Parts: sequence; structure tokens; C-alpha cells
Amino acid sequence: MNKPFILEWQAPFVDIFKTYDVFNKQNHESRGNVEGLQDNYIGRKVFRVTGKVPATNYVTIPHSKSQIKCLGANGRYVSFLIPSLESS
Repeated sequence: MNKPFILEWQAPFVDIFKTYDVFNKQNHESRGNVEGLQDNYIGRKVFRVTGKVPATNYVTIPHSKSQIKCLGANGRYVSFLIPSLESS
């Protein structure tokens, strides 16, 4: 039995940032205090979202005006690395 293509390419995981080039301004929408940068600890590009009001500081993937309306991800889990910022 053949599996649909979308299930094949996601095994065992899919890197949404790499697959959809989310750091391109056309592929994501950001509001408030959002910064794209290279994290030297994990060696990957990340979004740094700061600010006291979550409703005004966020990243939307894909961009609401993008031709991609759905990422096609079908897994049960999503992984986020959310470190706390050190007080200075």
C-alpha cells in the first residue's frame, strides 16, 4: 500500500523553519518585539519574541497573505525551545 507523499517526507520529523524558509519576510508575519537571529548555543536561526503583552508580540507561520495557507504538518507533537531570559 502506497502512503501519501505528505506522510513520507515528514518521517520522522520536519523542520518547518528550513522547509518553508520562514525567515523570508514573505513567509512569516511578525508583530511587536520580534527579532530573527542566529543562536550560537543550538547553532540554528531562531525568532526572539520579547514583550510583556503576548497579544501584541508574535510570529505567524505562514504569513496570512502568503499563497501557502496550510503547512501540511500532520504529527501529534510540536517542539519549542523556550529559554527564560536572564535578568541583568
